[in-house]
Amino acid sequence: MVVRVKWLCLGVIVLVVGGGLAGASAGDETETQSESATGNGSVAEMRFPVLFEAIVNRSVVLEHFPETHDLRVRRIEEVKVVETNVEVEVAVNGSAVQSCSSTSAACAVASGTSVLDEDTVPLPSVEPTDRLVRVDGQEVSVLSLQDVIDSPVGSVAMLPLFKPIGSVHVLSGFARVEILSPKMLEFEPATPEREEVVVAWLNERARLKAEREAREREIASNKELQERLAQERRVAEALAQKERELLEKLDKEEYERTRMTPHNLAAGKRRDGWEFRYEVEFTTKGPIGLNWDLNTREKTIVSHLEPKLPAQKLNVIAPRDQLIVLNGIDTSKMGPQEVVEAYLSLATPRKLVFLVEMSAERAAAKAAEKPVKRKVMNWTLAFDAPEVLRGWEVRLHLASWSASPETNTTGSYSSLPMRLTFATPIAGCNSFVDIPQQANNKTAGVVYLAFRGICTLIDKANNARAANGKALIIVNNVKDEGRFQPTDITEHVEIPVTLYVPPMLPY
Repeated sequence: MVVRVKWLCLGVIVLVVGGGLAGASAGDETETQSESATGNGSVAEMRFPVLFEAIVNRSVVLEHFPETHDLRVRRIEEVKVVETNVEVEVAVNGSAVQSCSSTSAACAVASGTSVLDEDTVPLPSVEPTDRLVRVDGQEVSVLSLQDVIDSPVGSVAMLPLFKPIGSVHVLSGFARVEILSPKMLEFEPATPEREEVVVAWLNERARLKAEREAREREIASNKELQERLAQERRVAEALAQKERELLEKLDKEEYERTRMTPHNLAAGKRRDGWEFRYEVEFTTKGPIGLNWDLNTREKTIVSHLEPKLPAQKLNVIAPRDQLIVLNGIDTSKMGPQEVVEAYLSLATPRKLVFLVEMSAERAAAKAAEKPVKRKVMNWTLAFDAPEVLRGWEVRLHLASWSASPETNTTGSYSSLPMRLTFATPIAGCNSFVDIPQQANNKTAGVVYLAFRGICTLIDKANNARAANGKALIIVNNVKDEGRFQPTDITEHVEIPVTLYVPPMLPY
């Protein structure tokens, strides 16, 4: 139990303790008690406020009646009491205050004002026999301090405080006493032994707090990692979905340019005028029944087929089809004589890839369509050296997040060749060895080649760029569509990054 005491300092009021003032007759006490005993209900309803400033300069003598626990005004002495260092707490109404000893109506007449409303009526003054019942809205108690302390929890009492001055007791203030039931107490050690115990307790709390915070950080870190991995999975799934949607929306002619057409679908594509490629294989030696158009020198075109020979029996090769690959050798720019020589020099089986061009009707319809602006997604790489690879061209897919190949002022690509160099290690996930440009080396720079996998494509491209590479070719050594997936990556690499798909079957 806790006793909370609030001191309210008022001023100087004289208290007479006992049955009355010194020299007061028994009849006076009886009369006073009689007055207290009659009309209690009506008196309680007629309580009136008195501002402290109205009586602060008057010596008010209070009389305590133990039988009824009353504090009554015994007399008022018009003697100005001067007290120093007395703090007065006064609640003052906004209107002017006037004390009046007669009726309110008489006061109004005396003041020369008319009563407009209840707020204009001046407060009555305190007179002898008036009973003191409240201080700032709290009932005044005349119980002893011990009686108040013994009250139940939650009790509140306003106790008057007195100090003796001569033969009387002067009211020096009030104490507001509230009985509390506390929730927490605080102590501190007063001996070295107790200090050691408390310090050990504080250290243990600090250790446990540090362990808890470490666990929370680990949990938060793991949660962040799981969220990041989940986000990466969602992004990968979204990219895969976009890739599938993109493949579905690709123009059929572009799709057929990069895929072998089964023999059973070739006739339908010829009829519809699509451009496509297909592969045939001859496992026997001797004539196969293919005749080439000898009037065409820079490429090899089928002129006609001999009946009942292997080429015709395949029921897929037709006149005007162009031979573009022979056992992995690019023949797209070879004439018939070179192709025949290469064919005869090869052992069986011989695999031939033919290209069927788009029909004139479909090409005209395609040209008549509203053109759609597209970012260049393909790049052709032509080899100049060594001699065995001279003239060989491979088709590459250009990443949308990389730079386009540089062109000169005329709009064509640089006339100087570039040097192709393998990344070390081949995955391209580590820093590349910078290849210095030799004075007698007439090249436009270095093109790095790396395999796919282990690290991100962005990492490979940045490594190539850091090594002063002019471009990066990524060999697609995994089985998939062989194209860069569409992505929302905001990064941009300032060199061309391309993807090359090695043919599992020549085409």
